[in-house]
Amino acid sequence: MAAPLQPSGTVPESYNGYSRAQCWRDSTASQLPKTMLNTRISGHEMTVEECIDSCAAAGHPSAGLVSGRECFCGNIPYDARRTENISECGFACNEEATEHCGGSARILVYHKRDFSTSETHRGIIEISREEDDKVLGYLSNNRGGQVGIVSEDEADAIIITFEAPRGAISVTQAELSYLGWENYYAFFGLSMGSVDHDNNIGTGDPDYLFVGGVNHTAPGAVPQKSSPEGKAFESSVWNIDFETGAMAAQWINDDGSAPSTTLSLYAGYYLFAHGDLETFNVKWDEYNPAVKLKFLPRSSVTYTGIVQISREDNDEVLGYVANNLALQMGVIIPNIDNAGIVTFESPSGGSVSKAEVAFLTPLNDFPLFGLSVGTVNQDHNVGMGDYDYLYVGGAHHSVRGASPQYRPNEDRAFESSVWNIDLKTGAMTAQWTNDGGVAYDLTLSLHQGTYILGHADLDAFNTHFATSQFPIKFTFLPRS
Repeated sequence: MAAPLQPSGTVPESYNGYSRAQCWRDSTASQLPKTMLNTRISGHEMTVEECIDSCAAAGHPSAGLVSGRECFCGNIPYDARRTENISECGFACNEEATEHCGGSARILVYHKRDFSTSETHRGIIEISREEDDKVLGYLSNNRGGQVGIVSEDEADAIIITFEAPRGAISVTQAELSYLGWENYYAFFGLSMGSVDHDNNIGTGDPDYLFVGGVNHTAPGAVPQKSSPEGKAFESSVWNIDFETGAMAAQWINDDGSAPSTTLSLYAGYYLFAHGDLETFNVKWDEYNPAVKLKFLPRSSVTYTGIVQISREDNDEVLGYVANNLALQMGVIIPNIDNAGIVTFESPSGGSVSKAEVAFLTPLNDFPLFGLSVGTVNQDHNVGMGDYDYLYVGGAHHSVRGASPQYRPNEDRAFESSVWNIDLKTGAMTAQWTNDGGVAYDLTLSLHQGTYILGHADLDAFNTHFATSQFPIKFTFLPRS
């Protein structure tokens, strides 16, 4: 492993037309090509200049250095919500010890200054029946992992983004990203079905593909696997006509052939793809209707600011939400200068309901500001007469209106899309959705003057625990 940078080290701000963007985080360095940069250049000697020169020569507008010795090139902008302190990218370059060359699972990112030759498209995906154009729903937050789920409610639609040359009227072999998705699968693509006998589809073949979450593959690549036992997948599979929004998928077989690929809806919710839909329906005694996908552009306004905490009874300002220093328990601090910066999006620039609020620079494994079940709760639910409580603090991603969610190796259920925000007044209120789908507006309180809790019945909580916590309220204060 490369040695940590000594105090005399430097981070070049720019070189050869590339400017330093940020220190960018990922779970492991080996996953970086799947999530951001797609061409790897490894060698025993590495400097910032060598990496940028190599990427520039290959025509890539992005360059990134990892672990002091590896260079990645690509053309996808970094995600600001994965930004780390620049000190996290403090490993010395193995050829030039006075320069930074990234860190452990931290990539030091440089972008070409004229990166605007490409533009980012942002929107949602509408699903309609092929035979009569009836709209069946929208691609929702990918609760099915590798299987895309369709929701009838447009409000549940997940935002998709992708890059295309500026001014293009269409794009082929595009790679679509889930915006803000916290699942292992960062891209919207194709993967082999559970019972398929190989990695190929075609005429007369009943094998099928899941349409949903995948990892990165290059345009035109044959099926890839993250592990020998895993499902084969492809991400750069979408052809999109910007004039009509029409989307078509293209799977590449092991031999490089490109079979005709038809999409269908399984059980009314799940997206599949086929080389021969009729053969699939006959084999499995199903009737999956053929569907078509349409990209609907959506603009939004991103808000950045801090959260002020005050008493509900007299408006006395008590402090501000800190940058999630206590993991899943939000912490209040008195100094506004130390308040945690949060960010969220409003589709229209107006008030927003069930918003997902993110910490701009999270300091731990909980990047979102949401709710999680209290330590001594009886179950995952709250309600009138119920003394159970919720922690207000760090959370992982959950979709709008979802019941409590879990992640592997974590025992505390959580929800993230919980905030109703009035952008005229800044008033923020929280709402928890119980296991059965019933939602309760919450009263917020301070525990021990420091930690933030949420309740459906604060009086019941105070009575049960013989305490006298008072109601508080949140106000979002915009910050540029």
